[in-house]
Amino acid sequence: MLSLPGHLLDTLVMLLQFSFGFIIIVGIHELGHLLLAKYFGMRVEGYSIGFPPTLFRFTWGETEYSLGLIPLGGAARISGMVDESLATNDLPSRAEPWEFRAKPAWQRLCVILGGILFNVLLGVTVFIGLTFYRGDQFLPKATLNSYGIWPSEEGLAAGFQVGDKILAIDGQDYQRFADLFLTKSTEKAAVYTVERGTETQLIRAQAATGKGEWLFTPLLPTIIAQVVPDGAAHKAGLQIGDQLLRLNEHPIRYFQQLADVQSGLRKQMVTLQYVRDGEARTTQLQLSGEGKMGIQLQPLAYQRQAYSVPKGIHIGIKQAFYVVWANAKGIYQLVTGKASITKSLSGPIGIARLFGKHFVWENFWQTVAILAMVLAFMNILPIPALDGGHAVLILFEMFTGHAPSHKWQTRLQLLGMLLLLLLMGVAFFSDIKRFF
Repeated sequence: MLSLPGHLLDTLVMLLQFSFGFIIIVGIHELGHLLLAKYFGMRVEGYSIGFPPTLFRFTWGETEYSLGLIPLGGAARISGMVDESLATNDLPSRAEPWEFRAKPAWQRLCVILGGILFNVLLGVTVFIGLTFYRGDQFLPKATLNSYGIWPSEEGLAAGFQVGDKILAIDGQDYQRFADLFLTKSTEKAAVYTVERGTETQLIRAQAATGKGEWLFTPLLPTIIAQVVPDGAAHKAGLQIGDQLLRLNEHPIRYFQQLADVQSGLRKQMVTLQYVRDGEARTTQLQLSGEGKMGIQLQPLAYQRQAYSVPKGIHIGIKQAFYVVWANAKGIYQLVTGKASITKSLSGPIGIARLFGKHFVWENFWQTVAILAMVLAFMNILPIPALDGGHAVLILFEMFTGHAPSHKWQTRLQLLGMLLLLLLMGVAFFSDIKRFF
């Protein structure tokens, strides 16, 4: 039986997820163009997903369908349309009834926006499905107070301490951790009843900080839930259920402490103290280049409650369009110089890493939904060669009554393609830089 080294198998799983995910996203996008074009009586010469070499092709009716090996793009070739091929010399002076250019402007606009619409439908549908599958997951009060809280800087300034247990807010009991932050106004302060050791104290603090931070997060104990095979922890003899205590001289009883310590001990041989079955033990191990020891911690026990149909749909739609808002905010930061292009853009390598090295169907579909919404947002931008650029030209025609000449459309298309190639080059360079 053929077996692959662990890192090669991880890479293969990641690439397969990336390829299959992009086939879905690009296929749905181009399907939107194809179906609307056919609905309005336009002839679709070809529908393709991926770039050559071609894995297979077949012809059904007037359309040739094909799948390429490199899943980084696709096309729905519609007769009489100036697209990425820039093939305007083949267009006769007289438009045939089945051609894109012969149809009313509003129909052409619908076809152009069809890919964006279908990507949005894909993203929203998946987010709604995941919302119903996951249900309303929340951290109950009892679980929060089994370990206590980890204050942020503003939480410490307000008077909270590590391990405090929150008994009430404004004199009222609560059921969920999120209930402690329902007050959105930064001007309104809340009074928290806190148990600290054997004492009870009242702390007055703004429920939402000016920086958008939470006052505190739940403490997560460093109890091992999984040991990565052949990792540093595995070689050092650590087992599931062990609780970490100290790394060199640094206490790491909680994840928040561990996260602070690890980055400063990269690639170092360290002494680890831990507890197993009530017995304190010590071992040595070498951290990775990222300061990791090859473990996963036991998560806090969240409770799940099913959503009603209206609420589940509302939350799914809200999550989908939050992706659009976050990308719009990112574009604004790039344009205003508040964010670096090389640090913000991701190419194929960065996108592939979003899927992860292990197939988890929930994570796979969430990544597909996010990328579908990102693709929809990017395509609606008024850049030549993108759907948004085509839409702007059609809207110009609708408002002025005059369509730009094929010559100008070709020039704009070429300009947009050069701009996109430049951005792709920057993104690919950023990927390589991050990789090394």
